[in-house]
Amino acid sequence: MQDCQEDQFQLQLVSLVAAISLTAERHRSYPVLHYFHSMDPHASLAPAIAKIAIFLQRHRQGAQEVDPAVARPLNRAILNLLEALGRMGLTRYANDERGIDEEVFSEIVIDPLASSPNDREPSEAWLKAYVKYDGWAWEKFFHTLKHLSGSHRACDANDESLLAATVQILRKPAKILSAPQQLRKA
Repeated sequence: MQDCQEDQFQLQLVSLVAAISLTAERHRSYPVLHYFHSMDPHASLAPAIAKIAIFLQRHRQGAQEVDPAVARPLNRAILNLLEALGRMGLTRYANDERGIDEEVFSEIVIDPLASSPNDREPSEAWLKAYVKYDGWAWEKFFHTLKHLSGSHRACDANDESLLAATVQILRKPAKILSAPQQLRKA
């Protein structure tokens, strides 16, 4: 793969940091946003965030490595979103959910003061909780992630389409904010 294409791919990852951080702040400011969901798993935020986080975890070493200067801020943005959702019920849901391994989950703390944020990445247990909290079946969702580790290149067409779809999903909350006004008019 050419360096130019790889650099462009990494720039797409960088662009997600601000979008995910803004989404977290919108959830803090307008908690009702969590109740707006797409019925399409390819247009829903929770599966998209989980896919990006798992992509980063699987491409952190070797020939497929995502530059740590790109991965660390993106992981922090995802943790920021999970923390915002945790305050809105994700933590309570995850503690009550039977399908989440409690031993692994009890060791997870979304707290920026708990350890160096540079070395942290969202755990699969939190991602699973988020996907299930959003109403998706993790088992059905997880099999779609296999392509993320199957490539021996830094990025392939599946990775690029995943990122493009995620960027589109993250741009939608601005439209959602006006949805209650539209409902009142109806």
